[in-house]
Amino acid sequence: MLKTAQMCFDDQVKIANAQHVRADKDLLAPMPLTLTNARMSFVYSLISKQDYSDVELMNKLSLNSKGLAYYQFYATKSNLLPFDLERLKKQNENNR
Repeated sequence: MLKTAQMCFDDQVKIANAQHVRADKDLLAPMPLTLTNARMSFVYSLISKQDYSDVELMNKLSLNSKGLAYYQFYATKSNLLPFDLERLKKQNENNR
């Protein structure tokens, strides 16, 4: 019985999360909202801030040294921009 109640609660959380993503989809139209892209964005944001040591990043992101080196390599190759909601809104207006 308890397991069923937990499963219902988990389903409600998933539905609520999906509704939040759906509401943001129009605003964030140029940015695909997938779990993979969200993870990549999170990883690159932590790496680009340079607030953490390599050991702290490996622990925080559950990466080994090879995985961290991979992300750091591509972070330096990419033109990473900090998230700016106003810039995103302007970009959406220009694309319409």
